[in-house]
Amino acid sequence: MEIMGSLGDFVFGISADATYTSLTRTSDGGWVNTNRANQSPGSQNTGQGLEQMQIKGVLFGATGQSIIEKLRTMQATRLPQAYLKSDGTYLGQWKIQKLNETQGNLLPNGASLKTEFTLDLERYEP
Repeated sequence: MEIMGSLGDFVFGISADATYTSLTRTSDGGWVNTNRANQSPGSQNTGQGLEQMQIKGVLFGATGQSIIEKLRTMQATRLPQAYLKSDGTYLGQWKIQKLNETQGNLLPNGASLKTEFTLDLERYEP
């Protein structure tokens, strides 16, 4: 089985028909600037922010909607999920912040042959 990664028990991969086209990981260094009268702003570190991850993909065929529903069910649990890279590297616990879908190539019965999705995750720190 070709695995791209997994979020909880949800597997992204070719054989799971749930591939993604891009994964973006963003970290915040915690720097803020404070305006000061008659001088340049001052820099201060207030602590590192929570890491963000965005996964984008395109699902083809009738299975696309069932895959999106699995992700929505996970989101509805409101529980953090472990993320593992394809090589088994553990990236920590993540919250599903947002799931967007765009249905396209619709059939007369309303079924989508192409579903684009964006999954926004934020690191969970208890």
